[in-house]
Amino acid sequence: ASGRGGMLLLALSMLDSLLGGALAATEDAQGKCVGMLPEAATCRQDEYVSFDGTLTTVYEDEDLETKRQRQEMPGEAAVTCEEHKSLKAERHRLHELLKSMQQTRAEDMERLQRLDEQRLELR
Repeated sequence: ASGRGGMLLLALSMLDSLLGGALAATEDAQGKCVGMLPEAATCRQDEYVSFDGTLTTVYEDEDLETKRQRQEMPGEAAVTCEEHKSLKAERHRLHELLKSMQQTRAEDMERLQRLDEQRLELR
């Protein structure tokens, strides 16, 4: 059972790292594009136009009129650049803490196994 749990933790950690890297690369590329073309910054909020200017998925039976008639979802709270950087720094700190705790746990498990073997030898 602990083998499966360890594999799951490893898979989750690898997925987290992969997705974090992909998100950082995407945000970096998007930031560079907006830096080069400031007028593109307004496209980030248009639901029908993706960042590169192509149309995004429009759901079946959805058009501008049905969109106007539907109940609007509450908007997301704005996050300043400083808040975003702070949240990324906190995420990085917590990720490093998690890695440290996982390493400590692995070392403790090895020590516990050695102590258990010594206990059995003393019997």
